[in-house]
Amino acid sequence: MAVLSSGYGSVSARDVVISMEFFDEFDSDNENGILTLGAGQLWRDYYDKMEREAPDHHVIAARTPALGIGGNILSIGFSWLARQYGNTSDPDNMLDAEVVRMDGTVLWASDEPDLLSALRAAGASFCVVTRFKLHAYPMPQDIYAGHHHPSLPAPSYREGHCDHERPLRDHPLPTSLHGLVGAFDSLGEEHGRSEGGFKWALTIPAALDMTKVTNLRGVSRMHVTSVKGRFKIYWQPLAITTLTEKTILNAVSWFDRVGAASGGAIAKSAQLVFECLCTRDSASGPSGSAWPRPKGMKNTIICAAGCDADAAGKGTEEEHDNDDDDVAAARRLCLDAPGMILGQQEGGEPVRYAPNALEEYHGLKDVFAEHLPNLLALNKHYDPRNKLKGPINLNLPASETETESQPPSEEVDGGKGQDRTRLERGGKGKGGRGYQTNSRSRRRRETGTEEGGKE
Repeated sequence: MAVLSSGYGSVSARDVVISMEFFDEFDSDNENGILTLGAGQLWRDYYDKMEREAPDHHVIAARTPALGIGGNILSIGFSWLARQYGNTSDPDNMLDAEVVRMDGTVLWASDEPDLLSALRAAGASFCVVTRFKLHAYPMPQDIYAGHHHPSLPAPSYREGHCDHERPLRDHPLPTSLHGLVGAFDSLGEEHGRSEGGFKWALTIPAALDMTKVTNLRGVSRMHVTSVKGRFKIYWQPLAITTLTEKTILNAVSWFDRVGAASGGAIAKSAQLVFECLCTRDSASGPSGSAWPRPKGMKNTIICAAGCDADAAGKGTEEEHDNDDDDVAAARRLCLDAPGMILGQQEGGEPVRYAPNALEEYHGLKDVFAEHLPNLLALNKHYDPRNKLKGPINLNLPASETETESQPPSEEVDGGKGQDRTRLERGGKGKGGRGYQTNSRSRRRRETGTEEGGKE
């Protein structure tokens, strides 16, 4: 059984899909700064309604408006605002959730604190969420945001700042990097165009400046182009602290390899996105969320490789060495990404993954770490017959709690301010997670793609 929020994620159920479409409540308590949202809506519905009801306040909303509210929040909830306030599902932001247990009991999860904590990033592995109570914050109306569309010349790009701290000065780059830089600065246009903001991107020769001053809804509308359902895609959501020069160059090399694979058949669906300053340490500490994010983690690298939705092949374990299977080739490329990008590091620290784009090859220990035993116990308690098939799944073989050929990473402290940078390469956008289950399905999923961020 799968619980369908927007349908933006994997086809994770073979039997029954429960649509949440009519759970569309929107109740704004402006006096107390609390917004109650039905879990079946899209974030674009939220932005439109908030524009009418309380445009000067916002919850920690997703960047990509086609994402479902339910699936997005339950898989951590990355946001332009996360660096300042934390992720959407953090305790300060997701205050409560109304749920339906598998025995039919309806309750607010705060009545069972362990359940509420587990809902923060572990998906619908325990129950069905029908609505959320979220904290709404005052929000400026003069946000500097938009895209720079450069064909990035290497000499200019070396002077750029991915983490706003360390320029790329000493390493050779390809002649040009065809992509875009997504800017977000809640401090306004003057700061956004300054040395402390995105001047480095604005001064790249031949860069097309498509930034403007707008509100948060306006920012979301920059990410509405959808080609949903076109591709089968595999993902690698790498969680890191600082984006170093070496890491960026390794990632570009990986992307070039993707472009050359399968005679170019994979290139048009490939993605490489550096999401800079997209989160912060939880104000409630590691115990406040099902995902004990790595200390100091501020950035993610989203890698994706796939092929057309009607491409032959299944990408299964048995077929992953078949060179004629484009789906299997895409899977191999994503399996290789952590090693190519992060390398083998001293100290044996494991690669850590964000919970918003899990595949069957991700070991749960590399996502939920020390929280995994408790999450498995809660799954056994709340869903003993394993109907929901969320990421925490008692029927997964023991081997799936280990990561498949995933080398460790280096974590270095870094980060800054309220600026957000997204550096993107690749096709028209990304697939997502619309199902509340955020399931790691054994069937290759047909994802939608959306210009914007994988939340």
